[in-house]
Amino acid sequence: MTATRALPVWAPRRSELRRPLVTTKTKTHQGGETGVAPFGARHTRDVGGYLTQCGVYAWDWPIFWEFPFDPADTQSCPSCAAAVRAKASRMHP
Repeated sequence: MTATRALPVWAPRRSELRRPLVTTKTKTHQGGETGVAPFGARHTRDVGGYLTQCGVYAWDWPIFWEFPFDPADTQSCPSCAAAVRAKASRMHP
């Protein structure tokens, strides 16, 4: 018999490590699988990175794995949204 180890609900999948993820300076305790949600301007950064796409130092900001970054969202940082659009256009010309 082989033992299988279940991952916690919040564990990122490999595909999530490649998509833009939401990060904010603050969070609110409501909604989502983990019970917390982003609050304020939504930025994005690479997993393991210290800077958001717009250049803000955010090493201690939470990453919200279950909230994909949407450049069209009015809560998204305009500079981060522009960086994500530019990166997507380079990947899919």
